[in-house]
Amino acid sequence: MKDRLVIFDTTLRDGEQSPGAAMTRDEKLRIARQLERLKVDVIEAGFAAASPGDAEAIRAIAEVIKDSTVCSLARANERDVRAAGEAIRPAARGRIHTFIATSPIHMEKKLRMQPDQVVEAAVAAVKQALQYTDDVEFSAEDAVRSEMDFLVRIFDAVIKAGAKTINVPDTVGYAVPALWGDRFRSLIERVPGADKVIWSTHCHNDLGMAVANSLAAVQAGARQVECTINGLGERAGNASLEEVVMAVRTRPDVFAVETGIDASQIVACSKLVSTITGYPVQPNKAIVGANAFSHESGIHQDGVLKHRETYEIMRPEDVGWTTNRLTLGKLSGRNAFRKRLEELGIVIESEEQLNHAFARFKDLADKKSEIFDEDLQALMSDEAQELEREHYKLVSARFHSETGETPTAALTLAVDGQEVKSESEGSGPVDAAFRAIEAVAKSGATLQLYSVNAITTGTDAQGEVTVRLSRESRVVNGQGADTDIIIASAKAYLNALNKLQAGSEKLNPQAETV
Repeated sequence: MKDRLVIFDTTLRDGEQSPGAAMTRDEKLRIARQLERLKVDVIEAGFAAASPGDAEAIRAIAEVIKDSTVCSLARANERDVRAAGEAIRPAARGRIHTFIATSPIHMEKKLRMQPDQVVEAAVAAVKQALQYTDDVEFSAEDAVRSEMDFLVRIFDAVIKAGAKTINVPDTVGYAVPALWGDRFRSLIERVPGADKVIWSTHCHNDLGMAVANSLAAVQAGARQVECTINGLGERAGNASLEEVVMAVRTRPDVFAVETGIDASQIVACSKLVSTITGYPVQPNKAIVGANAFSHESGIHQDGVLKHRETYEIMRPEDVGWTTNRLTLGKLSGRNAFRKRLEELGIVIESEEQLNHAFARFKDLADKKSEIFDEDLQALMSDEAQELEREHYKLVSARFHSETGETPTAALTLAVDGQEVKSESEGSGPVDAAFRAIEAVAKSGATLQLYSVNAITTGTDAQGEVTVRLSRESRVVNGQGADTDIIIASAKAYLNALNKLQAGSEKLNPQAETV
C-alpha cells in the first residue's frame, strides 16, 4: 500500500505574489476550476485579510469548488483568522492555514516578540480557526532558520491545540535536500503526536532546489507538498507542481507515495496560468516547456523512433500535450462556442457577454484557419480585460517600417470613450507604438519587461505579448494577443496602463508569508 501524497496548490496565493501577477476575481475562478479538474487536493485561494477583493475572490471560489478543499492563509492573529474563516464559510471543504515566524531573526527583528509570546499566539490562532473548520494547518514561517528545540515546542503546542497539518516552510529558499530531509526526520521523531498529523513541506526556489527539497521531505515522511503551477511565486518561485507530481509518478521505486492528480490536465493548467499571469513558460522547462519532449540529436531521434523508452521517461500525452486539439473553426456556431468555453471552465455571465465574445471569436477565425484551446483562453482573457478596465482602448493603428527608414506608428485611441489620435517614431514599430501611446497617456511608468510568445504553432499563430510596467510602488503586467504582433504589443501596453489607472492597489504582505 502506498501513502497518499496531498498536493496543496498555492498558485492563487503565493504564486500571485510574483511581481505584476495579481489576478482578478474572474481570473482566479478560471484557474480554480482548472485546478479542480487537475484534482488538486487543496487550493489555497488567497490571503483573506490582505484586501476585501482577495476575501471576495476566496469566497467566490469556495462557492463553486466542490471536489477540492478551499483554503485561506491567515497570520496568527484574531483579525486574520476571522477574515479567513468568513471567506471559506461557503466551501464544501474549507481549511484555514495560519502561520507565525519562528526563527530568531524574524521573532526579534520583525515580530518583536519573545518565544513564549509566539507560542501563545500560534495556539490562540489554531483554537480560533477551529471555530470555523476542523481542518486547520499551522506553518512555522522561516522554519529553515529556526532552532530545532523551539520548532519541537511550538509544533507540540499547536498539535495539542487541534492543528491537523503541520507545515515546515523553507521561506527563504535556504535549504539543501540532505539537510532538509534530516530536519523532517528529526521533527517527526521528536514532536509528540507527530503520527496524528500530516507533515507538509513548502519550499522556495532561491537556490534552484525547491523541487529537490520537497522530494527529500517526502522521502523523510512529509505527506503534503505545497507547490504552484509552473513554479510561479515571489522571488525565484516555489516548488513546481508538475515536477513534483511527475517525479513521484515516474519513480515509484524511490517514492512510496501516490497522488490523486489527473496528470493529463497539467499542460492545460500550465498554459492557463501562463496566459492569465503573463509569466511565460521557458521552452526548456521540465514537463510543460515547449521543448520538454523534443529530440534534436539524430541519435536520440533514431532511438525514440525505434523504441520510445530509449530516451523518454514519460509520454507527452500523459501530461496533456496531445490534448491540444483543434476545437473550433470559422463555421462553428454560438452553441459550440459556448459549450467549449464551459468545458474550459470559462463561465459566460450573460447573453450580451456571449455575443461580444463570439463576435471576437469570428474575427479571430477570419485571421486563423485553426482555433485551439489556447487561442480561446487568450481571447477570453483579452475579453475580460476589455470589459473590466477600458480607460484606454485601441481603436485603430497604422504602422510603417522600411529598411533605411525610421519606423512610425499612427494610433487612434479611445480615452474614456473620446477618440484621440497620436503619431510617433521609434527604433522599431513596437517602440513607435509605445511612444505614441505614452504621448497621450503621459503615465510616467517604467517599462520593466517586454515578452512575446506564440500561443500555438503555425505562421498564423496568435502572438501573446506581456508588458510589465512600474510606477512608484506599483508593478502590473499587461497582456495582449493578436495575429499581428505589433497590435498585440499595443494591446498589452494599454492593458497595463489600464491596470495602473484603475488604482486598486492590492495589499500583498510579501514580507510576511510562508
